[in-house]
Amino acid sequence: MDQWIVAMLNAISTSTADTGNLLKLPSGYNATMYNAMTTFQNVAVKPITALVLSVMLMLMLQQATTRADGDKMLSVRLVASVMIKACLVLAVLRISGALLQGIDQIGVSLAKSGSNIDVGSGSVKGQALGDAMKPSIDSANWGAQAAMLMIVLFPWLIANVVGILPTVMIFWRFIQLDLMTAFSSLPLAFLAHEDTKQIGIGYLKRYATITLQGVMLIAGIKLYQALISGWVTSTVKTSSDPMDFLMNNFGNLFVAPIILALVVIGSNALAKAVIGEG
Repeated sequence: MDQWIVAMLNAISTSTADTGNLLKLPSGYNATMYNAMTTFQNVAVKPITALVLSVMLMLMLQQATTRADGDKMLSVRLVASVMIKACLVLAVLRISGALLQGIDQIGVSLAKSGSNIDVGSGSVKGQALGDAMKPSIDSANWGAQAAMLMIVLFPWLIANVVGILPTVMIFWRFIQLDLMTAFSSLPLAFLAHEDTKQIGIGYLKRYATITLQGVMLIAGIKLYQALISGWVTSTVKTSSDPMDFLMNNFGNLFVAPIILALVVIGSNALAKAVIGEG
């Protein structure tokens, strides 16, 4: 029973979430999936993009000639302006993949910087919480150990459930990035027209939001580690009564995983707030 208590305390005091995938680009996370979406864009989306851009160009030329109202010089300037804008949009479409990869690189750079920050890992003198308290737990009688097991059981269950959430969120994040990459040329084509350019801008902001969500996930896990280190492991005394320690820190052990769950679930909303969408 004492081994169960030690293992549960170790799991509670350290985040088991694997954030290593957040340090990868979409093309590195799953190359097969990324290449499939790139092929889908080239085969299915780009022809539709060309059609949409052609229609928008004709509408813009029609509006330009209408505004000229017989003035040849004004007509030439307006048509030239439309053609220049069309060339700029075509240039953006040609580098759309590089543009998204640039946003990905910024996100990965921020994620790596955040991942390297040491805020404490829920350890006491290099040991996880359970290992640090193992001698005093082993010396407790059977009844005390049973009571300790009941105390840590519920926080342990929450910590394990919450530990799965980052993995699910990371997988869903890369799915969204790959799908948005597959359709990147279409919303960017709407940058050509004044009335529809917000579609393209909104697309880029949404892509940046999903990219930044990975940074928020890392920040949330770092927050969890800092909370555990500050609330629990910084006050533990290996020679103290483990029952007394667990009773005094039950609230902290219970609340910390819930805070991690809230941060993980709300990472997208937090990223939107940073980008200015929320």
